[in-house]
Order: sequence, then C-alpha cells, then structure tokens
Amino acid sequence: MPNKTPYLNPLTAIILLVSLTFTLPLQAQKRRTTKKNVTHKEVKPEIDYSEWTDNPICRVMVADSVVVDVKDIWKSLPLPPYMGKLSYEKSTGRLVFENEFGDQRMFSDLEAGGTSAIYRQTLLADKWSEPERITINGGQFDYSNPFPMPDGQTLYFAARDSSDHEGTCLSLYTTTYDSETQSYLQPQRLPMPFSSSDDDLYYIDNESDTIAWLVTTRRQPSGKACIYTMRLNKPWEYYDAETTAPEKLKSLGMLNSIAETWTTEAVRNAVAEKARSLVAGNSPAQTRAFRFVISDDKIYTSFDQFSSEEGKRLFADYQDMQKKAEATARQTDEYRRLYHNSYGETRSRLATTIADSETRLAELRASISALANEIRKAEGRQ
Repeated sequence: MPNKTPYLNPLTAIILLVSLTFTLPLQAQKRRTTKKNVTHKEVKPEIDYSEWTDNPICRVMVADSVVVDVKDIWKSLPLPPYMGKLSYEKSTGRLVFENEFGDQRMFSDLEAGGTSAIYRQTLLADKWSEPERITINGGQFDYSNPFPMPDGQTLYFAARDSSDHEGTCLSLYTTTYDSETQSYLQPQRLPMPFSSSDDDLYYIDNESDTIAWLVTTRRQPSGKACIYTMRLNKPWEYYDAETTAPEKLKSLGMLNSIAETWTTEAVRNAVAEKARSLVAGNSPAQTRAFRFVISDDKIYTSFDQFSSEEGKRLFADYQDMQKKAEATARQTDEYRRLYHNSYGETRSRLATTIADSETRLAELRASISALANEIRKAEGRQ
C-alpha cells in the first residue's frame, strides 16, 4: 500500500516558517498588553496615638465654654468672689491677680534677660510694698499668669520651658509654697486636657467645690481664647488607657467635643447652674469650724473660749499651719496619682517632687503637734 503520511514540500515549509517568525512575537505582545482591571486598596498612614496612650488624661466634664478676646480675659473670667479677681493695669500693661481682701497682689513682669518672673506685693498702710520676686525651685521658666489659691499655698501659672514643646507655647504648671525656705517647690506640668500644644493661659481650681476653669487658645483664631467651665472629681481621676480606644483618648485629651465629656445632659445642666451660683456669690461662708482638745474634760469649739492672749495668738498660728498641711497633703496626693499614670522622665521628676513633699508634710505635722502642746500650756496657766 502506498505510504499516506503527510509531508510538506520544501517551498511550503519555508513559507510557513517565515509566517511563524512574524506572527508569534505579535501574538505574544498582544497577550502582554492585555491586563485585567485590578482594584488596589488605598493604604492610609498609621496614626501615632502614643502621646495619648502614654500620658495621663484627667477625667473632666465640661459644662460650658465661651470664646473671648485674649485681651478681655481679665473681665470675662467668671470667678467666685472669694477666689480673688484679675485686673488690667494700664500704666504697666500687666494682668494682676488680687486676693479677696484686696491686700495681696501677684503678677508676672519682664526681667533684664528678656524672660518673665513672678512678683508679689502686700498692701501696707494703704500703700503697696515694692514688688518682691518669688522663688520657684527646680525650673528655668518664662513665667506668666500666676493665680494663687485661697489656701495661700497652691500656685498655678503658665510658662514657657525649652523642654516642653521647645518653648513655642505656654503650658500650665502647679507648685506648693514651702514656708521653711520661703520659696515654692519644683513645679509640675498639668496633665491633659489642661495642657496642649497651644497656649494654655489659666487653670483655676475652686478648692472647696469640684468646679474649675481652664483658659486656652487651642483651636481658636489669633487673638481669641476659650474659657471652659468644668467639673472634676477630687482627687483627680484619669481615663484608663487600656480600656479606652486611642482615638477617643485623643479626642478627650484635646477637648474636641464638650458633649463627649458629659454623662447626661441633666448632670451637665446641674454643673453649669452650680458654677453660676458660685460666681454669683451664693456659696456657703468660708468659715472653719474646729474642735481643739485642751484637756480630758475641756474641748474648745469657739475662738471666744480661749482665756489667754498667748493661747489665741498660738491658735491662729496653729490654724494657719493646719491649712498649709492640708494643702501640702492634697498636692502630694495629686502628685502620687499623676506619678501612677505617667512614664519615663515625667515619672522620675515626680518621684523627687513626691519625696520632697512628703518630707515637708512630716515636718509640718510635727510642728502642729508641738504647737498644740504650747497652746495647752498657755491655757493651763490661766
């Protein structure tokens, strides 16, 4: 049988080979340029929340806020009469704090080096004494806006410090007076939300209540400031960074929304009404009841019960020393809670401050005990 296996003649094979040489690359190129439509998910940059999760944020409830001109803060700040007042001194351009009785003043003023220090004056025979520069230990600051508390021991102020936001803004600090050295202890920066990356101008704590005021320029146009009226627990409480979402911690730390700080609107309204009542001067009289044991069968509850002039004089010193001890104890507790919620360098600084404060408190309590015995001896001689 004839062989039926197909074959190509030479001419046909050459033509086929040339055809493949030109068509195969074109087909391969066509396959390479045909792509499927692939949707790529946009990758957003990760937000760094470490500033809000690694630093303490005090729990507050903001009842009200009002925006004012910075130059008008002194007349716009709503304060109870017993907290003192701010005034503007035209001759010097200074904002001056004056206590309730009008016999003590405090203000900041420029020094020769271009930085500001805090000064105080006392009214003597209807004339103000020469300004006396106060000493604040442990910090090189550019001081402004001092506001002492009625206890005479606690001082809040604003300052610029090169270690804090590179000195570009004012932050708020607190310190306590040490009568032994006649100076103030090393100040501590207030936690968020009282401090921010903008100018924070005043923090004023109504010690006999839970109402406080914060004045800050955060998120305000140039020349404007916001006055927040808020409630906070005593001692201060802090948000739990482990159970609170980082983005919420950031919002709370920046006071982005005052409604976010409310428990209920009814509670918010009650706090706002309480603040208005305090400002109107409707707070209880700031009197100090006492119970002083003279002997097993004699207890004084009234200043009129003292029978000796020496006893009266010593008891006045005794009450003043008690106020200092109470203020020191309160400040020490705040330092401890801040230490518990702090990390790194802040915690190291606080450890030193707490040790100093505890030493001072122990000394005050020993002096109070010794003074009490002197009072009993003075009364026993009558």
